Amino acid sequence: MRLPDFLILGPPRCGTTWLAQALRSHSEVFMPRRKELHFFDTGYADGLAGYSSHFEGAGTAHLVGEATSSYFYAPQAAERIQEHLPDVKMIAILRDPVDRLVSRYLNIQSAHYDTNRHLDLWHKIEAKPEIVFEGLYHTHLSRYFRLFDPSQLLVLMFSRIRDEPQALLADVCRFLGVSEDHAPSTVNSKVNSALPKPHIGKSTLVYYLAIAARRLKFQSWSEKMMNGNASDVAVLTEDERQRVYDLYFRQEIELLHAEFGITVSA
Repeated sequence: MRLPDFLILGPPRCGTTWLAQALRSHSEVFMPRRKELHFFDTGYADGLAGYSSHFEGAGTAHLVGEATSSYFYAPQAAERIQEHLPDVKMIAILRDPVDRLVSRYLNIQSAHYDTNRHLDLWHKIEAKPEIVFEGLYHTHLSRYFRLFDPSQLLVLMFSRIRDEPQALLADVCRFLGVSEDHAPSTVNSKVNSALPKPHIGKSTLVYYLAIAARRLKFQSWSEKMMNGNASDVAVLTEDERQRVYDLYFRQEIELLHAEFGITVSA
């Protein structure tokens, strides 16, 4: 039974999809094509046999791993990982917590299944408080630092994906113990970026119909659809950003630095 040598923990909207895609193409690494296996949180009752079946195609790969962004914040995940994978290496990617929250909000707003797409960020937090909970970095990382040796956990900054993606990937490969020469064609690509909801409007369908109308030279129809679909969701002002940070994240970020020496960059 083969189980992961490493896990990409998350949290959501911090580049886990980018990193999983980059590592999946590494010649020494096997990762299932499916991301978000959720074994250590919602799929635990399925048992290890079912979980290990996702890695049956690993062959002679030096390492196997998987990426599930909810492992970062699911309260039970760390203890379950420690029980079954005590020597596993783990990677977490952090970003400015307000940026992460806004990205998560935009991502949910653009989802066809969301029934509250008219809500602004403040009301969305009331309706889905978990989008804040996911970004409580100190609270969640504390569980992992308590249960595992610090050498098993690599904490990276999302800004490096933007500024120096190849160097970040080399650091990950060095941490995992595989060749650092890996340079995938997607290393400079954005993956799974959030749609900017204020641009898309209230309905994603109407937005793309308007785009199609414009391409077919029905300019007046396109403009009418765009105007009627205009979103009333406002981007956070600087004052609102500061309020969000102070209200939800300041203490978390300060404790993260004081206890673990981790400074979250913008």
